[in-house]
Amino acid sequence: MSTTREQLDEATRLFAHKQFEAASDLLADALESLREEHGEDAPVLAPVLHQYGRALLEHVIRVAGALGGSSEIKGSKQESRIEDIDADTSSKSLGKRKAKDEEQDEEQDDGQGSDGEEEQEEEEDGDDLGLAFIVLDLSRVIYERILGANGSSSSAGEAHKPELRTLTDELLDERALRIELADVHNDLGDVGLENENFEQASSDYGEALKILQDILPSHSRRLADAQLRLGLALEFHPEVERRADAEKHVRLARTVLNTRADILRKLSEGTTEDVPEELAKLSKEKVADELKDVDELIGELNVKLEEFRTAPPTTAHDAAGKSVNPALEQAIREAFLGVQAEAFSRKPEQPVNDLSTRVKKKRK
Repeated sequence: MSTTREQLDEATRLFAHKQFEAASDLLADALESLREEHGEDAPVLAPVLHQYGRALLEHVIRVAGALGGSSEIKGSKQESRIEDIDADTSSKSLGKRKAKDEEQDEEQDDGQGSDGEEEQEEEEDGDDLGLAFIVLDLSRVIYERILGANGSSSSAGEAHKPELRTLTDELLDERALRIELADVHNDLGDVGLENENFEQASSDYGEALKILQDILPSHSRRLADAQLRLGLALEFHPEVERRADAEKHVRLARTVLNTRADILRKLSEGTTEDVPEELAKLSKEKVADELKDVDELIGELNVKLEEFRTAPPTTAHDAAGKSVNPALEQAIREAFLGVQAEAFSRKPEQPVNDLSTRVKKKRK
């Protein structure tokens, strides 16, 4: 029988190979053992809950694509918000939910047609989004508890130095913990975006940005990512007056990328003066590749900002709430919000389209 550490390592490997469902099965099993050993909401559970929630979300995104589901951002207001889901937020519910889903799957009529199967998939994906929200929110609560009220360090100063030794023996200091908390908010925002709950997505993206602005440098692609995510969510916010802030955040995302592009151009010209150390270490080839990538992203944001100028967010949607330029929305989402398999090994400074870690449950 494999140990919990072996399960976690194997889940990381499976996730890297985009086998999200298998990875989440292992994480669900690992959480069962960890709860018995450490308690319901022990600090060491936070990273595992985070991984589990991410895998659930990744699986939903993948299945939606396989079923031909559109990833276009829609502007319709959700009648039932995801945070209103009536479910046990305790990690104890994870194993019960998993077993219940397996029993329900076994009871399904084998004679169902393709339409029935697709409907079942869609219902299960809705459950997965709800479960992803639950485990991610529990992870958020634990990280905030470690850091202190509202995710900040204690007023006791040096008497309180938040840190966490993970099950993989990694020591997370206060800065790393704050980045982890921002990642959790970011993933909660992704759940809201997938569920078309733009109010909740805007709130969580805003919290992530608030944390990262105090940590990351002004040229960070990840900071640009945070600004853009918030901008895209606000564009479809149910409160029309909030949509007016969408342009501001997209513009700020472009400002961050312009700052990075300027630094990369200096490097390409052989100048290293006043260049951040992490960028100065890049090879000529990597500098050229990233500069090309950043310039392309800036170009896409320029088009987006021009769209805002001609059709402000408060008027840039049709009667059904859909964007008047879905092709552009899709291109920007793929560039900035695309999922990468390296998520489990993310670093504080990552490519702008790096969504960080994720994970799901067994289905017959």
